[in-house]
Amino acid sequence: MPRCVSTGLKNSAPNRQRLQEKASPWQAKGEAKPPRAKRPAEPPMQRPAQPASSLVKGTFVTGQWWDSKGPRTISLGEKGKTKLGSGLMTALIIGFFIMIALIVVQPALLLVVGFALFRFGGSIIGPIGAWLIDDAIKADAGGS
Repeated sequence: MPRCVSTGLKNSAPNRQRLQEKASPWQAKGEAKPPRAKRPAEPPMQRPAQPASSLVKGTFVTGQWWDSKGPRTISLGEKGKTKLGSGLMTALIIGFFIMIALIVVQPALLLVVGFALFRFGGSIIGPIGAWLIDDAIKADAGGS
């Protein structure tokens, strides 16, 4: 019969029973183990109720430089926020690719375009921003 590696005893039923009855080495002889107290079950974590996404409106004030009709305070629902966010991301991506193309093709032209944007940026970006805002308001009004 094989022997237990840690105790050296034969792996038989009486030896296993004797090992189970044996107290742990840090416990005093004759002292019984105290019963373990059961922990109360924790209630499941609950999130606070959130309003329906169609009812949530985001209110913000547009800037004069990127909205030629502004500054104005607008309140957009979910569809309007989506339309505005996708329009702004599209404009930023197009601007990024134009900037990369100017860096590769003609770095001096990038400086000229940068100067023109600083000088005339409000009259260039303002109508584009107003168009994006109006489009988002229309999408929100049509979706509600």
